Amino acid sequence: MEKDIKDEVRNGRIVTKEVAEAAAQKIADDRKEKLTEEMVRSITNSEYSRKRQLLNLQKARETEKVVKDKLVKLSSLDDDLKEGKHTPESYNKAVEAINKEERDATSKINTEYSELFDQLQSQYPSMYRW
Repeated sequence: MEKDIKDEVRNGRIVTKEVAEAAAQKIADDRKEKLTEEMVRSITNSEYSRKRQLLNLQKARETEKVVKDKLVKLSSLDDDLKEGKHTPESYNKAVEAINKEERDATSKINTEYSELFDQLQSQYPSMYRW
């Protein structure tokens, strides 16, 4: 009986082919899982970055339209002033109105895109918002 227990303990540490194969399979599975997680992070990062940059580009284009519109209006107003169609007071009042239009339009764009960026962030909560 004593010898049986000694043999049992000694043989309990012997690595069988089955144990070695199971260990190799676990290592392969762990590597596959780690690689899959890395791919998920990479794809998520790529999607988030692309969508964020597209939103930034669209916001810039919309803002550019507002600025171009302001410049056209100011140029026309300057021409009218030089032609004597405005007093300094009416000119200043018109410039204030144009500036207000620009501020309002820019504020509306900023609000809309802030909401869109927040929605994008909620779709990709693990991504850092820069």
